[in-house]
Amino acid sequence: MSATPGADRAAGEQLLAAARTIHAAPALQSALVAEDSPAAATMRDRVFGELSTSARAILDAALAQTWSSARDLVAGIEELGIRVVAAASADAESVARELHAVGSLVVSNAELELALSGTRGTSERRGALIDSLLAGQAHEETRVIMGHLVRAPRGRRIGELVRTATELVADQAGRGIATVTVAKPLSATQVAAIESTVCERYGREHLLVQIVDPAVVGGARVQVGYDVIDGSIAARLTDLTLQLAR
Repeated sequence: MSATPGADRAAGEQLLAAARTIHAAPALQSALVAEDSPAAATMRDRVFGELSTSARAILDAALAQTWSSARDLVAGIEELGIRVVAAASADAESVARELHAVGSLVVSNAELELALSGTRGTSERRGALIDSLLAGQAHEETRVIMGHLVRAPRGRRIGELVRTATELVADQAGRGIATVTVAKPLSATQVAAIESTVCERYGREHLLVQIVDPAVVGGARVQVGYDVIDGSIAARLTDLTLQLAR
C-alpha cells in the first residue's frame, strides 16, 4: 500500500481513528466487508461523514477493495493511516528512529509494557500515558502513531506493534530497517560501511538502528526482517563451543 499524495497528518490521524472505530463495532465491520449496498453506503456516510476530503477518499478507496475478513480490513486501514502520517512528516527517518527507541524502552520495562498493553486500563488512559511520555520529546508524528497503537493493540504485543509501524514509516521514506547490535557504538565510518553492505545485499537503502549490548563482545549482529547476519565474537565462540562438544 502507498499513501495518497497531498494527504496531511490530520488525514492520517482520521484514518487511524477510523480503524479503531471499525474494530470496536462488529455490526459496522459486517456492513463494510459485505457487498456494497445503499444501506452500507448510508452507514459509511453516517459514521465517516465528518472525515476530511482526503481521508474520506483514501478510506472509500480501501473499502472498495475486496477484503477476506474484517480483521484484514482494519489492518489495511491502519497501515494506510500510518503511511499517510509518515508521508506528511518532514523527517520520516527521525520518526522511524523514535518509534524504535520508544519500542525498545517499553519492552525493557515490564511495568510500562503492562500499563500500555490492552489488558490494563482503558484505551484513552493508555493513550494519555503515551502522550505524557512523549510530550516535547518526540515528533508529533511519533506521538500520533504510538497513541494509536496503544489505544488499539488488537491482541498484539507492543514490541510487535512498534516494530511493524517502524518498518512502515521507513518504507514510506523509501528505506528498510536494519538493526545492528554491537558491543560499543559504531563510528561514522563503520556505520557507512554497514549501510553500504546492507544496501548492496538487499538492493535498497536501509535505516541503521544501533543496539549496544556488551554481551556481543565484538563484531556486529545485523538483522533485516527475519534475516540475521551474525559476525559477533559471541556467535563465533558459541559455534566453536558447539563444534568442540561434538
